[in-house]
Amino acid sequence: MKIEEIIEAVMSEHQGLVLDTNWGKRGLFCNPGRSLPKGTYLMTFKERDGENDSASRIGRDGVYRLNLGIPKATFIDRFSSVPSRCTAGRTINGTLNF
Repeated sequence: MKIEEIIEAVMSEHQGLVLDTNWGKRGLFCNPGRSLPKGTYLMTFKERDGENDSASRIGRDGVYRLNLGIPKATFIDRFSSVPSRCTAGRTINGTLNF
């Protein structure tokens, strides 16, 4: 799917979402009534590699990374544990394919 298709599908199903840009990434923020300057992250789209974030190799045509916010308990339930945070520009050691 293209980013625009995901944005359109999610926004059509959920009220109170705002499309905005933060740190160079497009994202959907939960902001009912626009009561906050941006809102709370729901999802962001990373469309290019950055100086400290190139492990995903998303500089290729049509490639992007979709970041979703899920509760820590949900992550642990699905993947058993939370991996240690890696240093900037590196990848997490493990079997998970982010």
